[in-house]
Amino acid sequence: MEPDYNLFNKLVNSHPSKKNGLVSYRCGTVKDIIDKFDSIVYIDVLEHIEDDLNQLNQCSRCLSSGGNIIVLSPAHENLFSPFDVSVGHYRRYDKKMLQNLAGESLKLKKVFYLDCFGLFLNLANRLLLRKSMPSSRQIQFWDGFVVPISKIFDPVFNFKIGKSVIGIFEKK
Repeated sequence: MEPDYNLFNKLVNSHPSKKNGLVSYRCGTVKDIIDKFDSIVYIDVLEHIEDDLNQLNQCSRCLSSGGNIIVLSPAHENLFSPFDVSVGHYRRYDKKMLQNLAGESLKLKKVFYLDCFGLFLNLANRLLLRKSMPSSRQIQFWDGFVVPISKIFDPVFNFKIGKSVIGIFEKK
């Protein structure tokens, strides 16, 4: 689901295969959905939506009973930086903020953090570099070095720290 027509066309053109009819593409918003789903996933999306509580409430009506909404978002509001502003973020999340999004129809089943080493680099950017956009070299370093190390150490830290937070909501 992509609300922007130009981005929607890019999405369809870059991922044209629809495996056994299990993948479909739609241009629109959650308001346009009439189907019921077992799971709905937001990957780095919810922080871009001003009224996040209303968004999840609308989304929950598209879930089958017992279905899940999975949210991955940037963590720690105190790390909000010029980068967040430059990419259109309204906020970053922590466990309590995700709990407050459960509303009437959802319950937060599980919440945990990812990318423990990325957290420290995010903090360094916030306090020292204050860059609004990472360079391609920084992104390559992050993807090639930081993420693989975090994958090893996230379980060691029991997923209690990280630059990203994942919340799993279940429809009541």
